[in-house]
Amino acid sequence: MHFVDKSLSASEYWRTTEKARFASHHEAHTIHTQDFADAREAVELEMKAVKLMMSSIHTHYNTFSLINRLPPELLTLIFSFVRDCFLHRSRPVPHLQSHTDPLLAIEWVKVTHVCRQWRTVALENPDLWSHIILGSDWTAENFRRSQRVPLTIDHSFPSDVERERYGNGMYAYNEDMGNLRQEIAHHRSHLRQLTLSGNSIDFWRILGSLRGPAPLLERLDLRNTGYSEDDVPRFPECLNTFAPHLRFLRLAGWEASWVGLTFKTLVHLEVEALVVPDAMAGDLGDFLGALEKMPCLEVLKLYTVLQSPPSTVTPDSVLGPIVTLPRLRKFTLSDGTSKCGLALKHISTPVTTEHHITCRITNDYEFLLPWLSVKLNVSDVISQLSITDHGDCRYARISISVWAGGHSIIPGSASGEERKQLFCLTLAPYPSSLSLSQTKIICDALPLASVEELHMSYGMFDRDSTNWLAIFSGNKSVRRAKISFTRIVSFTRIAADLNTLLMAAQPWQEGQTQPIFPSLESLTLAHVRFEHDWSIGGPQLLQWLGMWGPLTKLVLEECSIKDAMLSELRTRVPEVVMKDRSV
Repeated sequence: MHFVDKSLSASEYWRTTEKARFASHHEAHTIHTQDFADAREAVELEMKAVKLMMSSIHTHYNTFSLINRLPPELLTLIFSFVRDCFLHRSRPVPHLQSHTDPLLAIEWVKVTHVCRQWRTVALENPDLWSHIILGSDWTAENFRRSQRVPLTIDHSFPSDVERERYGNGMYAYNEDMGNLRQEIAHHRSHLRQLTLSGNSIDFWRILGSLRGPAPLLERLDLRNTGYSEDDVPRFPECLNTFAPHLRFLRLAGWEASWVGLTFKTLVHLEVEALVVPDAMAGDLGDFLGALEKMPCLEVLKLYTVLQSPPSTVTPDSVLGPIVTLPRLRKFTLSDGTSKCGLALKHISTPVTTEHHITCRITNDYEFLLPWLSVKLNVSDVISQLSITDHGDCRYARISISVWAGGHSIIPGSASGEERKQLFCLTLAPYPSSLSLSQTKIICDALPLASVEELHMSYGMFDRDSTNWLAIFSGNKSVRRAKISFTRIVSFTRIAADLNTLLMAAQPWQEGQTQPIFPSLESLTLAHVRFEHDWSIGGPQLLQWLGMWGPLTKLVLEECSIKDAMLSELRTRVPEVVMKDRSV
């Protein structure tokens, strides 16, 4: 198919056309001086017409480019990827910037300026404009172009710290919200996701617009960045009547009541107190009553939001009904030890629920025993235990993770069916010291007779570390063990310190000389530096390895060791595996 007349060349055609059009202008001296202005104006009009014609020809030309042969649906998908990329780049950066940069977010619109076809495709697809960019001149235009499709708003205002440091002028675009409240209220009926981060004033501007039916709202994520206890926003209790299909709710740094959070359709609930501890109004009974009305929950995350129980309560106290959450997959709870224990005791979850529990401040770990007893009795047999000793870290002293099933977490170990993590229990007392007797309260509740794999990780290792050997030494079921450190340490040092801990372990105090793990087959060491030659460090290393058990496999992971030392070691141990050797 021919789109132009090829019998005449393009250059000849346009040269002939030009001569015909400007026949009277080719000889400028034939034009009278008084007619020059009119002649120039006439030529300017010709130039504008040619410019429009060139634009039209370019449009024809672009229709034959390969990318413009793509169907509009595929172009729209590509544009959405570009949009999402710029939206991601505009969002807060941890430790650098806490606010959204709307000027960066709208950069994606430049793709619609490439050609007329791309612009037409973009404008005819309201879904592309459904992510509303606040704080720019594009806000109202976004609302208009999105038409009636479900909307997403994700915006972070400058934090109080940023406003104090740089002044409001630096973020003027965030303050110029115009009729934002009215815009959101007008489009509330098709708002699907609302994610906001700001202080109480920022939320006052926006949340008032939600006091009405929001039938499509599925996700509500609100984070208070104000750091004053007198400036904590309060969650509107009436919202649970306006959003009948809300599935995701996350509140950080808000005051609220459990009654106001009873959304029957919630699948994900996350509440965190950032400024005021115990910010949730209501006791344990109110909390349990709210959970009872949310049977669809699959993820529940609570951080320092439970009220303190009466001083007379004991681990056996019953403070409310047993609430069943039949769909719960993940339960994260961080609070005082007694609060955690009592809450866990009153919540019944499926066997497969994964628990992540952090017990803070107090060390009354007896409150955890009723929950541990139920959890371990109904779960599969424990096959793997992981202990992380964080040293004097103020946020976590010890983390205990328990797995059931067959897939190993230690590299190089045999793998069968995938293992399932039953729970991770973090102990974070204040001050951070933790006695052996306090640790044993938890460990004695674990059925250690079935543990085949043990992983001990140290953040800061010395002879004052928790003596785990006093708890686990002599366990005949352990076949694979791993000892790792968060940073590389000298073998000479850890050997001396471990020997000190070993001699303090009860079986050795009684004069027993059995290995630490009599059935041990494989030992993994991670982040250890073997600084000596075989003649100096070899005998000590062999003796030290023999103390662990009759192992037939040694794995050195990210360790530093001399070639001659490694070669000699391979003649003494049946199998030595080197992984990610450190220099």
